[in-house]
Amino acid sequence: MELYESKGRERLLSEHNVSERQLDLALSYYDAYPREIDDALEENARTPEECHEISPSVVPTPSASG
Repeated sequence: MELYESKGRERLLSEHNVSERQLDLALSYYDAYPREIDDALEENARTPEECHEISPSVVPTPSASG
């Protein structure tokens, strides 16, 4: 959804390996389940530290620089 919203339909179709049918199906799925998809996108955007705060068993890995 983020890619679709930022690039628009035509640019997404021309720059990415996705067919019109695939895009239409994805948009229809989002229309049917927006809350679930938005929740999943939000969860996937969490940093390792945020995941650790939610679930202490998730241990963030040290950064490469430190």
